[in-house]
Amino acid sequence: MKLFFVDLETTGLTPSRHSIIDIAIITTNEMGMGIKEYNSKARPTEYAIEIAEKKALEVNKYNANDWAMAPEIWQVDQAICETFGDSNNPEYIPIGWNINFDVNFMMQHFAGGTRFFTNGESSSFRFHHHSLDLMSMGWPKGLFNFAKKPHLSDLCQLLSIPVQNEHTALGDVKMYLACYLKLLRR
Repeated sequence: MKLFFVDLETTGLTPSRHSIIDIAIITTNEMGMGIKEYNSKARPTEYAIEIAEKKALEVNKYNANDWAMAPEIWQVDQAICETFGDSNNPEYIPIGWNINFDVNFMMQHFAGGTRFFTNGESSSFRFHHHSLDLMSMGWPKGLFNFAKKPHLSDLCQLLSIPVQNEHTALGDVKMYLACYLKLLRR
């Protein structure tokens, strides 16, 4: 099995209504080695921006000019298959912060079922039915004060990991990997 660190930036919180506009993936073995990386913006439709949640666009720093030349989501799907698919078709364990959010969006916007990504041919790959949430890894180690809702930046601070490029898919996914590696050693 391989680990699949993933982060999405979206136009809102509802997978059936909102769109993925930024995606980053890092795959590794169980010890965080053998890194393979993918990152891309995905150009939203005009309608997607019309119905977007303003707060979501602010958080992920959406700017039409920055997304003007980005590929469409189906092109991102193809590129992900080309990058991570192989003839052995391994299962990947998704890892992230609030990972169910990302998995639900991927189920809605990509091929669905057990084949989340497919280029319409033989190249595809699957997620394992289990996932790993970084907040769940930190909880039993007593890392959070649950008087307030914990954020990724809180975990990074507790683990002495610099918070860089927060709320960009690539920035967040790199912090996920760094947190995972530190939590393994605690």
